[in-house]
Formats: sequence, structure tokens, C-alpha cells
Amino acid sequence: MNRTMASLWQRVRRIVPPYTLFALALMMVSAGVVIWLMALDDQAESLRIDIVHKREAMRQVKPKVVRTIPLAEQVEAFVSALPSSGQTTDDIEQVFRIAKANQISLIKGEYKFTRTPGDPLSRYTATFPVHASYVAIRNFSAQLLDALPHIAVDELRMNRVNADDTMLDSEIRLSFVYRR
Repeated sequence: MNRTMASLWQRVRRIVPPYTLFALALMMVSAGVVIWLMALDDQAESLRIDIVHKREAMRQVKPKVVRTIPLAEQVEAFVSALPSSGQTTDDIEQVFRIAKANQISLIKGEYKFTRTPGDPLSRYTATFPVHASYVAIRNFSAQLLDALPHIAVDELRMNRVNADDTMLDSEIRLSFVYRR
């Protein structure tokens, strides 16, 4: 079979000049490109029709009505979600448990309770000096924020005496926010 194809090819090459074969090949490639472009045009048209249908469907969808909550209700909902100030001792115990789990020793602390007249919130601030590694301090503060979502880390200062030291002298100030 290969011999017959080879002999047929040799006969065609003798009869038809090479530039004619090249021209035929170019015509076949051109015909393929034209067929491909027609199919591409059909695809583009079907996509245009899909877009038109989707636009029509979007126009027919009615916008959702957003309920506007009055500011007073928003504040009331926020304040009611906070724990009461009676939970302060439990929260401080939680801070010490998290510190112990991270091998941080809270030897001393400064505590301050603030209540502004007319304000529905009260604030309990605790400041602790900490001597620990950066990783321990980072984990401690992250776990505090996860465990007690009503606290804020107001300040976190870290000092390193020498560049080679792995331990930091830090101070962390926490604010616990409570409802009255």
C-alpha cells in the first residue's frame, strides 16, 4: 500500500508542477479558515442571544427591599449583645488561663474600671507587663481576641534590649467592654 501511494505521489509530482501543489495546499488551508470563521460567527451570534436573554431576565428581577433599621435599634442590639459587667472576674480568669497556656507569666497588672454617666457601656482596662518571646505574645493576643470578642487590644508595645535576644519586654493593654 505504501508503495502504491509513493508511486502515485511521484506521478502527480511529474504531471503537476510544485507551485501548483503549493497553491492547492494554500487553497485548502484558506477553505478551512473560512469554514472555521463561519462556525466562530455562529458561536458569537448564539452568545449575543444568550446575553440579550440574560439582560431581559435581570430587568424582570425586582430589587430586594432592604429594611432600614433605625439607629436607636442598632445601638440597642449592639449593647444587648455585650456581656454584663458582672462577668469581669470570669474574663480576667480567662486572660490568666490563656497566658498560662502560652507560657506567659502575668505577675502584676494595673486595672481601671470606667463608667461614663449616660453611656450604656462601661470599660474595664487591664495593663500587663509581659516578658516572653514574640511567638508567645502573638499567640496570646490572638487567642484572647478569639476567646473574648468583647475585648480590644488597645496597646501592645514590644522592646528588645539586644538584637540577639529572643525574649521581648512588652506591655499589653486590654479593654473589656460591658453593658451596664
